[in-house]
Amino acid sequence: MRAPAARPGRACCSDLNPKPTLTERAGTPLWVGGVGFLAGLTGLRCLALDRTHLAPAQLAALTGLTGLTSLALADTALDDGSAGALAGLTALRALDVSFTPLRSGGAAALAAAMPALAVLNLDGCSVSSLGVWRVLRMRRGLRMWPRDQEALPRPLNVLTALMVAVPAPDHRRLRVLHCPEASWPATAGVAGLTGLFFLAHVGLLLALVAALALLPLAAAAAAAVALAALASGRATLAGMRRRRRGAGAAVAALLAGGPPPAPGSPAPGHLV
Repeated sequence: MRAPAARPGRACCSDLNPKPTLTERAGTPLWVGGVGFLAGLTGLRCLALDRTHLAPAQLAALTGLTGLTSLALADTALDDGSAGALAGLTALRALDVSFTPLRSGGAAALAAAMPALAVLNLDGCSVSSLGVWRVLRMRRGLRMWPRDQEALPRPLNVLTALMVAVPAPDHRRLRVLHCPEASWPATAGVAGLTGLFFLAHVGLLLALVAALALLPLAAAAAAAVALAALASGRATLAGMRRRRRGAGAAVAALLAGGPPPAPGSPAPGHLV
């Protein structure tokens, strides 16, 4: 079966751009029993089933597709109970489960079962900050943010993933409000750390504004110090010249056999 080319921006294909077979059924309703044909397509490398109304029971048809490197199940009924059906897909490198009922436990189970996982989209899932932290600790180097954010430092992207959730397309919300932790002490701790981060961020911005505001004053002070140092240097140089002329006059007087000039008197030939 020859499949259509992937659309630009699709997480399942654009991230890894696999060369082998591609099957895309995004947006096509697949009712119970309608995915059995997938079991025989063992050569698939990229499969897009997002927005297909795929039920949890139908995920069993994917267990034999162990060659998959990219899978999109966004906006399906995938949950923690049915996530185990994907445990055998150990070659997966890109997985999009955004806007599914998946929670923190299911996300951790998927990350633990997929050692090659490099891209994971959890937008719209009820995954807490600690759940995101567990996933990132299991898979060092895992990317959970859009490709266009790769230019930013990884620590900043990690902090954003930990604190900011995407409950709906083009909508952002604090993750601790979108998905609180399992216990109130953990929720309070995450909320406190989030607040401290934002306070530190605001403090850094205020310090930057203050530094920019004080920059002209600092420049003026530096210029004044430089001018004072220049004037002091010129005075020192003038004193050294006077002492040198006085010493030259004394030597000349001694050689001529006369008395040395009085201190402060002009040297011979020197016009006052």
